[in-house]
Amino acid sequence: MANAKNCTTNKPPKVLIIEPTTPRSGIDYLKEHGCQVIQLEKATEEEVLKHIADVDALFWAPPLKLTKPVLDAAGCNMKTVATLSAGYNHIDIDELKKRGIKLGNTPRVLDAAVADLGVVLALAAARRLHEGRLKIEKYV
Repeated sequence: MANAKNCTTNKPPKVLIIEPTTPRSGIDYLKEHGCQVIQLEKATEEEVLKHIADVDALFWAPPLKLTKPVLDAAGCNMKTVATLSAGYNHIDIDELKKRGIKLGNTPRVLDAAVADLGVVLALAAARRLHEGRLKIEKYV
């Protein structure tokens, strides 16, 4: 089995980004610090498999699944995976552990937005907003 600790290279780090909402400032930072950045705007598994060979890091995102076959295609340079999501059920955690690959996610990033939405939905229900909207549509 491939293990990131078994590979060495003198090439600049290669980063594959499949998350279309990755902040431009982060991408610029990687480039300014010598990383070779490959960004896929509309990533499919087939497209990822074309570009993933020998990457050192991944910026991953649902709905694509990061599975053993994808990690196999990456090779042994892979050191880290970042997902700009609170969850990580789209990533094969056990396979990352076997390979010694680190995972980063953003576990509390959506807390405030979810709380806000909960309050908005409660107020909308209490004020019968949907019923009012339907009446307006009926008479307009």
